[in-house]
Amino acid sequence: MYRQTLLTAVALYAMTSAALVRPVAAAAKPFDVMEATIDDIQAAYKNHTLTAHQLVQMYLNRIHAYDQAGPKLNVIITLNPNALAEADKLDAAFKKSGFVGPMHGIPVLVKDEIDAAGMPTTLGTLIFKDYRPPLDAFVVAKLKQEGAIILGKTTLSEFAGGDTYGSMFGASRNPYDLERTVGGSSGGSGASVAANFCAVALGEETSGSIRRPGTWNDVVSMRPTPGLVSRTDAAGSPRAICATARPTSSRSRCSTRTGTARLRATASRS
Repeated sequence: MYRQTLLTAVALYAMTSAALVRPVAAAAKPFDVMEATIDDIQAAYKNHTLTAHQLVQMYLNRIHAYDQAGPKLNVIITLNPNALAEADKLDAAFKKSGFVGPMHGIPVLVKDEIDAAGMPTTLGTLIFKDYRPPLDAFVVAKLKQEGAIILGKTTLSEFAGGDTYGSMFGASRNPYDLERTVGGSSGGSGASVAANFCAVALGEETSGSIRRPGTWNDVVSMRPTPGLVSRTDAAGSPRAICATARPTSSRSRCSTRTGTARLRATASRS
């Protein structure tokens, strides 16, 4: 009887030990929003390690921590109050039938002279602080159609002329050196990408209003031929609607080139 009990105890110990040393599957690594490209984001969606709701919340958390708090970069004028709800709709659509378009679940910030229904278009001036356009600009409507989430509106030079400061918000600060400018006039869009407030942002340019912020904030900027992308419901003098995106090396090679090309094709499609 004693021998039988002893053998049973040994057997139970062996089973317990085996269970303790059994390999455990590694937990999925949390998505890192820092320096994330469009392709990184969509790969995470496909791998089911990220949802659009989670991503939008990550960007909102960074904006709340660093735009009007911490270093007070001051590059956001308005946030979309419906961004999380829009992300939830995209998550539901993805579960049902996959991506709704090539910009599925990509949070985009927009220079505050391009209309986005439900948010003011201020041009950085108190004169237009209460102007709320009823319709999306052409480029915003096309981005939404292809699955993008408009996260909010960025700072610009007042009336889009000069450096990035205005009566609506004050002055914006460069994420790499708070004593330096973000450039203009699309400075808020360039700085927002540099600060990891979004993956891609829209600006507008007449002469250097997108290329200058792109250079001074160390992000890739793309200026299409004027007229290639419709400027319907985008204020300002004749100019091109442009994009800023995430570079991935010291040589600023844009491995977001696939995503940026998607943005260009989306915006240009009639």
